[in-house]
Amino acid sequence: MKKKKLLGAIIPAVLLIIYLIFILVFFTYTSFMEGDVPIPAFIIITIGIAFPIVGILIALILRIKEIKKGELEEAKKY
Repeated sequence: MKKKKLLGAIIPAVLLIIYLIFILVFFTYTSFMEGDVPIPAFIIITIGIAFPIVGILIALILRIKEIKKGELEEAKKY
C-alpha cells in the first residue's frame, strides 16, 4: 500500500519537473538563438520557472516523509 502511495506522489512530481525543465531549456535555447531577450527579463523568467521546481521538490520530500511515517493510516482511525 505504501509503494502505491509513494508512486502516486513521485510520478506526477517527476513528470511536472521534467516538463518545467523542458520549458526552461527551450526558453534558454530560443532566447540565445534569437538574441532579442533582455538580460533582466531572461533572469526573471528563468527564476519564475526555477522556483516551482524547488517547491515541487520540497513538497515531494515532505510527502514522502509523511507516507513513510504512516500518518495517513493513523488518520483513518478517526
